[in-house]
Amino acid sequence: MSTLISNPFTALPGFDCYGCGPGNDLGFRMQFHVDGDAVVSTIDDPGMSRVGFPGLLHGGFASLLMDEIMIWAVLGLCQRMTMTATLEVKY
Repeated sequence: MSTLISNPFTALPGFDCYGCGPGNDLGFRMQFHVDGDAVVSTIDDPGMSRVGFPGLLHGGFASLLMDEIMIWAVLGLCQRMTMTATLEVKY
């Protein structure tokens, strides 16, 4: 049984995160759950507007998802807020 991680940012004025903002109609609107010792999430079909090469998610969006997942894993498992200082991606 998984437990939803409450998004602590939704009450902040102007909060419109592309990854996890529930009110961002263009974003992924991701929700995260703690399931045992793991943090899990699902995303809907990213759609044709987010492809880089036909049938493949654009690398920038893939990086965004990876960044979002790492932050929420720390929040869900350690109950600590963190931010990415550096992210290097090699494709």
